[in-house]
Amino acid sequence: MPDRVVRQDILTSDPVNKLSWAAEVFYRRLMSLADDFGRYEARPSLLRASLYPLKLDRVSEPDVIKWMGECSEAGLVRVYTVNKKEYLEILKFGQRLRAMKSRYPVPDGEHSPSSADICQHLLSSAGRRRLKRNESESETETETKEPACAAHSPDVVVDFEKFVAWIAKHAPRVADMKEPFTIDQFVEIKVSFSAAQISQILADMHNWEPLIRKNRSAYLTAIKWLKKENDGTHQKPSSSSNNKPGTSEARINRAKEWGRKQV
Repeated sequence: MPDRVVRQDILTSDPVNKLSWAAEVFYRRLMSLADDFGRYEARPSLLRASLYPLKLDRVSEPDVIKWMGECSEAGLVRVYTVNKKEYLEILKFGQRLRAMKSRYPVPDGEHSPSSADICQHLLSSAGRRRLKRNESESETETETKEPACAAHSPDVVVDFEKFVAWIAKHAPRVADMKEPFTIDQFVEIKVSFSAAQISQILADMHNWEPLIRKNRSAYLTAIKWLKKENDGTHQKPSSSSNNKPGTSEARINRAKEWGRKQV
């Protein structure tokens, strides 16, 4: 089952507020079940079994049909038919896209997002995080720093997303820099350096206490440190107790996995 983020906005949502208690529980459970595009099969029997595996004695198919109707009337979910089979889609799902393609067919007249759409979704999310850290930076200024994604293949987009996710988890202070990696910079750096070198330098950057105060660009800082590493002039920073995510050798070894999968 995929991980889902239920945002605070749901608590003040007028459409959600229109639901009965039981329908809201149905809606929230449905968010945990749908694929990355908010889609799932609309068969009441399947929804009942999948959403309420421990409550089958208390939830009936008519209940599911009723709650689905409430969600549809509130504008939260729509049901559509493809090849005589019914599917549902959570509207304005707003989850992070990890899969390149939905497991379920799109409604007639629509199309699945391209690799460029998914890349832009990822980058715009990063832009919103930077805006929260620095409210004086306008959204327009943030967007001008982000590269066009259409020139990159779906495989590169997926690899870049894995790279960004690894940084966020294992070197979060690098992710917090004023100018995080762009997809173009990711492509450039992996051509010149191995995954082991890159992951180690990112961990070193994370563990360097003045990183965010003295440096702006994650890419330029990494390139500078990598060149010093090749020249033998790079001094490994000492780890501090506050910067644990980048210090584990096992974590660095796991980071090499994204390098082995590069094309």
